[in-house]
Amino acid sequence: MLTRLAKIDEVKKLAGSIQKNAVKVDRECTGISAGIHRLLDQALVSLAGADTTGEGGIVVGESHDGAA
Repeated sequence: MLTRLAKIDEVKKLAGSIQKNAVKVDRECTGISAGIHRLLDQALVSLAGADTTGEGGIVVGESHDGAA
């Protein structure tokens, strides 16, 4: 009986460790996602300021076949 109680304590400690690591992973993912969103926003701003006439090879808002 006492060995089972000790095993329960061991499993609870392990679960706590897993939970702490999961929180760390979640924070890291949130940070990476925020960085990617910032880069995508910067890219959109850059594209919006690019040549939109099509003369420079960049056509914003149109597909490659010319359809809107």
